[in-house]
Amino acid sequence: MVSELFDMSKKKSAFDVVTLAVMAFQILLYLVLPTTFKQWLFLFLFLGWRAGYNAGLGYLLKQQSDRRALVVWAREKGIFDKNRHNPWYEWLKVDLSAKMGKDYQFEVRSMGCTSDTYVLSDPHDPHSPTLTYFNGHLPY
Repeated sequence: MVSELFDMSKKKSAFDVVTLAVMAFQILLYLVLPTTFKQWLFLFLFLGWRAGYNAGLGYLLKQQSDRRALVVWAREKGIFDKNRHNPWYEWLKVDLSAKMGKDYQFEVRSMGCTSDTYVLSDPHDPHSPTLTYFNGHLPY
């Protein structure tokens, strides 16, 4: 949430730091650039970001839906496997743990189901992650 992003009492993840740095840079650009130039610059930044975000997210969701590509990639790289000594494991553990409550345990894969959230679970294998979307209902 945006409120947590600006709450300096909360621990910041690497994602938060990058987000704050980009926002600060854009504010600086807004303050120092000439009016006509910044209007066009921010228009193209917005349109480029929006198009890239929509296309990228659409592509990732399509690949995940058709081929379970994100799960396959995560398994191949072992990014959630502590025993494979992947450098991404520790980084993800720190960043994701910073966003969760004090009772969150990264190593435990038993996440609860809440309305309109993505959770990691596979109906055939409770120990392997699969992206499943719950829209306020349990899957049948």
